[in-house]
Amino acid sequence: MATEITLTSAVPSEIWERIAHKYSFYSSPSWLHFSDSDCIATAAYIVASVDHEVRALLPAYWSPHENNVLYQPPAPDLLILGGRRGYLSAPLLATPADALLLRDVVAAAIERFPEAQGRWWWPYVLDDGARLIAEVFSFDEDHIALAGADAVIDVPNGGVAEHIDRLTSQQRRTNARRELRRFQESGFYIDEAPLGDQAKVLGPLLSQVQQRYGHDHGPFQMTALLERQSAYLQESSVVFRCRRQSDDTIVGFSLGYRRGHELAIRVVGFDYAAVENIGAYASLSIYAPIDYCARSGLSILHLGMESLDAKSRRGARVRPLWELSTQCFSESQRNSRTAVIDQLPAREAEDFVHATSSLRAQIAKSAAR
Repeated sequence: MATEITLTSAVPSEIWERIAHKYSFYSSPSWLHFSDSDCIATAAYIVASVDHEVRALLPAYWSPHENNVLYQPPAPDLLILGGRRGYLSAPLLATPADALLLRDVVAAAIERFPEAQGRWWWPYVLDDGARLIAEVFSFDEDHIALAGADAVIDVPNGGVAEHIDRLTSQQRRTNARRELRRFQESGFYIDEAPLGDQAKVLGPLLSQVQQRYGHDHGPFQMTALLERQSAYLQESSVVFRCRRQSDDTIVGFSLGYRRGHELAIRVVGFDYAAVENIGAYASLSIYAPIDYCARSGLSILHLGMESLDAKSRRGARVRPLWELSTQCFSESQRNSRTAVIDQLPAREAEDFVHATSSLRAQIAKSAAR
C-alpha cells in the first residue's frame, strides 16, 4: 500500500469533507476557513491518502502570538494540533484502523514547522480521541491533562416536553416547566432566521454578555466578529431571536450552526434590562434549540464549555475535554479537574470524577504494557 502525504496552507474543502463530514462542526471546512480569517496563526492542513483514498486529516498551527488565552499552549513554542478555535477536536480518521496514520500526519506537521522542534500540543479532545492519541504516541498519564469540559443534550424525538420529562429529579422537572411557562407569559416570543446581515443588531447584545463576564469586548468588536462569521458560516447558521411582542424589538439571541446530526450553539446575547426574570437564557440557549433540533431531525445539541451548572441542571451531559502533549504536564495541570467539579451539581460532579479517573487509569495501564 502506498501512503501519500499532502500539505496545504488553506483547508482543501472538498478533500477534507470526505472524512470530516463524520465529525463535529468544529472540524468542518467552513469553520476552519473562518478560524483562519483572524490571520493570527500560520496553518497547515495535512492529508494522508492510502492508494489514492483519503484516510487521515490533521490541522496544525504555528501561533506564537496566539491571542486566545484558552488556546495558548502550556509551554512556549508548541505546535497546536487539531484546531485553534471552537474548543472541540478529534483525530480525523476514515476508520479506527487508520490510527497509525496519525504518526505520518503529525510528522508532516513537525517537518512543516521546525520552529516547534518536534514539540506539540493537542487540546480539547474527548475520551475516545484522547485514548487513541495516547496509544498511538505511547503517552503515559504525564502527557495528558484535563483541559475543561463541555455540555451536550441528546435531543429526544418528542422535543422539549419529552426532554423535560426525562430530567433526573422532580425538582428539576418542576423548575424547567416553571421557567418555560414564565417565558411564554412574558410578552416576548422567539423566532428563527439565518445570521445574514443581523450583526449590527446582535453585536451589542453579545457585547453585553461578554462584558458581564469580564471580557473587554465592545459592541463594534462583537459586531465585526458576527459579520466575519456570516461571511464564512452563513449557510449553516440559525439565530434564535427573543423579540418583544409589542414592537418586535430583538432583545436577546442565541446563534447556532448545523452540522450533520448536530446543532452547535456558539454564543448568546442579551439586553439584560429588557429580559430580566423572564427565563430568556434557558429558552434561547436550550429549549428553543431543542425544539428546532427535534423538528429538523438533529439528535445532538452542543452547548459548549460555559455555565456547566445551569446546563447540567437542565438536562445536559458533561463531557471531559483533554489536552495531550509531547511535553509532560505539571502535577497541578494533570489534577486540574477541581475547576470543573466546582461548577457541577453533586450527582454530575461524582460522575465526572469517575469518568476522568477511569480514562487516566486506562492510559496508565496501556502505557505500562
